[in-house]
Formats: sequence, structure tokens, C-alpha cells
Amino acid sequence: MLITDQMLQAGVQKATELAILPRHSIPEDIATNQELMQEILQAALDSADVANETRTDHQTDLSADAELDEQSH
Repeated sequence: MLITDQMLQAGVQKATELAILPRHSIPEDIATNQELMQEILQAALDSADVANETRTDHQTDLSADAELDEQSH
């Protein structure tokens, strides 16, 4: 999944509200903060993708088990 500018701005805004990022920064720091937030958001999205793949694999395994169980009766 791609990180949109809206997602990036929302992440920076929330981090600023929570005092994780400073409210007043010089332009260089703003750019750095946005780059850091992009990396954070990408890590979260990557983790979600892995969790979804694992869940899908698990559901497939359960479906196969249920099908085998039905065939054995």
C-alpha cells in the first residue's frame, strides 16, 4: 500500500499533538520529520500486510482442515 500525502500529514500532525515532534521547526527539520514519519508509516503498513497474509494462510489451512474433516465423515 502506498503512503499518501494525507496519511503523512495526519501522522506528522498527530506526532506533533502528542509532543513526539516539535511544534516549531526549521524547514530542514520539517523535511526530516516527514521522512521519519514516512518510514514509520511504511513499517506499520508492511507489518499489517504480513499479518493479513498470515491470517489468510491460517484461514486457508482451517478451510482445508474442515474440508478433510467433512470428507472423512
